[in-house]
Amino acid sequence: MTRPNFLVLGTPRSATTWLHTVLSTHPNIFIAPMKEPEFFSYDNRFKKGMDWYSTLFEGAKDEKRIGEVSVNYFFDKRAPKRIKESLGNISNLKLIVLLREPIDRARSHYTLRMQKGEAPLSFEKALDDPKLPLRKEGHYITYYRRYLEHFNKDQIGIFLYKDIRNDPRFVLQDICTFLEVDPAFFNTYNNTKVNESYAVRFPCLSWTLGKLARVIRFFLPYGNIGERIRSIIQTLNRRWNRKRGKVPIKEETLKTLTNEYKDNNKLLAKEAEIDVTAWDYNN
Repeated sequence: MTRPNFLVLGTPRSATTWLHTVLSTHPNIFIAPMKEPEFFSYDNRFKKGMDWYSTLFEGAKDEKRIGEVSVNYFFDKRAPKRIKESLGNISNLKLIVLLREPIDRARSHYTLRMQKGEAPLSFEKALDDPKLPLRKEGHYITYYRRYLEHFNKDQIGIFLYKDIRNDPRFVLQDICTFLEVDPAFFNTYNNTKVNESYAVRFPCLSWTLGKLARVIRFFLPYGNIGERIRSIIQTLNRRWNRKRGKVPIKEETLKTLTNEYKDNNKLLAKEAEIDVTAWDYNN
């Protein structure tokens, strides 16, 4: 039974898709083709057991590192213990976390959720919606400490979205060093394109299309017709109804969130020994 010896724990809207794609090109790394299996965070997946989970890595050969990318492991309360109990006896297990400035990440994640019809039209209302974790997910120190209850500090590698945007090759090589595979493979990597933030051009239309896609998913959960209709809606919504920039945020909200996250960011920087000075928010 093949098991992974590294996991990307998240977080959403922090370049995890980019990392999944690029790491899969390294000859000493096997990444499960299925992105976001969320085995350790979704009960219906976890109940399938390790035999099912191991099938995600059937394509692995003699790669030194075998892993997968799931964006919710870092935030999920049950994931650290489940990972420890399932993979804890793997001596060289490594955990990777991609973190984005909390307010910026919340704005980007909100846009995605709103486009799916899962969030209200107002960013401020979404922040106070108990069904949405946008606000509390910015308290990274809480989730980091939760993992430290089960894993050694040197098993957890934190890499910043802003560094990825500024110098993706350097970050890739840093991640390879952390995983103990050859970083020189990415010496010639020069693709600087990482998914950019965007805002919705027509929010009401976007929200309506997202809701429509969810209704279709409910009534036509299987079959080519339902998938094709949803695909068309998603294309209209995500590709043609967006513009460069970020979702608008009120000055009062920005100030409140900045103050709310300030101390958390300082604690994270100290305990994880990372530099987050670039997170001094500049709208």
